[in-house]
Amino acid sequence: METKLIEKPKFIKHPEYENVEIASVVDDNLSSDYRCAIVKIHPGGEIKPHIHKNLEVAHIMKGEGMLLVNGKYKSIKQGESMYAPSGVKHGMKNHTNEEMVLFATFPNCKN
Repeated sequence: METKLIEKPKFIKHPEYENVEIASVVDDNLSSDYRCAIVKIHPGGEIKPHIHKNLEVAHIMKGEGMLLVNGKYKSIKQGESMYAPSGVKHGMKNHTNEEMVLFATFPNCKN
């Protein structure tokens, strides 16, 4: 193992969600049990409600939007974070006119 410099990640269109881009920072090429990515949710974009087999923690780096919490949407903004345990439905949407950027982490995920 060694320390690695991760150059500026490349954003691609999210394969499942419209008006959402994702840039993988740590993937299975670097780690077998941890993933993280930078996600841009453009105005009108939405990460539809979904469930993971593992924990997800996401920190809002820029902008604001709505976070699905216990079946209801609540405001989330820059500087706040989401904690979604394994098996819990969650989602986010950007209802503003400005881009929303988050850093999503997935610890303890296995290939």
